[in-house]
Amino acid sequence: MKNNTVSSFPATDNLSIVSAIVALGLLASRFLNIPGRSINLIVFGSPFAIMIDGQVIMIFLVVGLTFVGADMVMRNHPVFNDSHVIGPYYHCVGPVSIILLTSILINRVQNSSIWLISVLVSIILLAFVIYMEYRSIVQSKSQYINLWLIAVYYLSLFGWFVWIENIQIRSILSSSALCVMTSLLSARVLFLLGVSPSRSMKTGFVLGILVGQVVWVGSYLVLSPIVVSTFLLLMIHFAIGLITNNDKTTKITSVVMEYGIVAMILLLIVVFVDML
Repeated sequence: MKNNTVSSFPATDNLSIVSAIVALGLLASRFLNIPGRSINLIVFGSPFAIMIDGQVIMIFLVVGLTFVGADMVMRNHPVFNDSHVIGPYYHCVGPVSIILLTSILINRVQNSSIWLISVLVSIILLAFVIYMEYRSIVQSKSQYINLWLIAVYYLSLFGWFVWIENIQIRSILSSSALCVMTSLLSARVLFLLGVSPSRSMKTGFVLGILVGQVVWVGSYLVLSPIVVSTFLLLMIHFAIGLITNNDKTTKITSVVMEYGIVAMILLLIVVFVDML
């Protein structure tokens, strides 16, 4: 009974330390004032500049602290027993993605009260995701937990799609950023659905490249960010459905009908609402 309890719930002191350090980093980013510096680059003959300031530095610091903290929590699980296997890194993808997105969005909030509430919500969400990731390590007892995590990561992907489509940055930056985030989160979702680690990584990379190419081509079209984001998310969901059902006895036609029809209906609804 003791082993089951330990394997189901992370050590509260470790989780509290991670949450407190990340919260401190988010709070410090509000008041840290470091002069910005522009980095000029030329990619494929096209020049562009990247501005690095105190907030950007703190975001990278918070992301690094989140990764180290989540890895520390996961390695305390009896399944890993402080080993050097790659397994715990899968469980750090979600928390890092969540805190990176929320940190970027929080730094754009001007109202102090809303900003403080956003920080609290971000820390609660981070602790929730780390807690769920810890419990998902025991696959046989975590079906409903996996569903919660998949829902959170789908929402995270949708948030990345909407944000990058809204800021309208250079195509090479937007497609590259979405390629990386889609690869990581798709691989994590596939791993949650029972796909092997190596296949999850390879398939996630392919899906990331696909999304990056679609975003690059879509930048030449005049489409609503919500429509584009919904299309990308449904495309990922459809691809994951095909991949996870490939090794099962389910016929490919029934899988295509199930995922394809639902995806098309949802996309048509979003397009119709966006036109109103």
